[in-house]
Amino acid sequence: MLTHLNNHDDPEHPLSIFTIQTFLIFHSSSSKKKAIFKKLLTYALYIQTGLIAQALLQYLCATFPKTVWECFGSWMRTICDDISPSEQVTSTALRYSLPEFLKDSSDDSNFKKFMKQKIDVNRSDGIKLAS
Repeated sequence: MLTHLNNHDDPEHPLSIFTIQTFLIFHSSSSKKKAIFKKLLTYALYIQTGLIAQALLQYLCATFPKTVWECFGSWMRTICDDISPSEQVTSTALRYSLPEFLKDSSDDSNFKKFMKQKIDVNRSDGIKLAS
C-alpha cells in the first residue's frame, strides 16, 4: 500500500519511516492533525527558548567576564580573570546574584515585581530568595 512512497529498499531506513509517518499523519482525522501540529509547535518553542537562553549566557560570559567571576560565589581551581567563564559558571553566577537583585529596592522594575510574585516561599529555593 505505501510502497510507492518508499524510495529505499530497506524498510528500516529513517527516511522511509519518516515518509510513512508523514503519509499516516496527513491521512488522519482533523483533530489528530491539530494535536500533532500543536505538539510539534510546543517542541519548537521549547527548543527556541533554550537556544535563546544559551545565547544570552554566551553573551553575558563573553561581554562581562569580570562581573560574572565576581558574582560566581564559589571556588574553582581554574578561575582566571583573563579567560571568559563558561556558560555553567555564568548560570551559577546569575542564580547566586538573583536574591541580591530582588532585595535591592532602589529600582522596582516590572521584572522584579513579576519575579517576586512567582517565588514559591514553600520551597527551600523560594525561602532563600525571599530572605
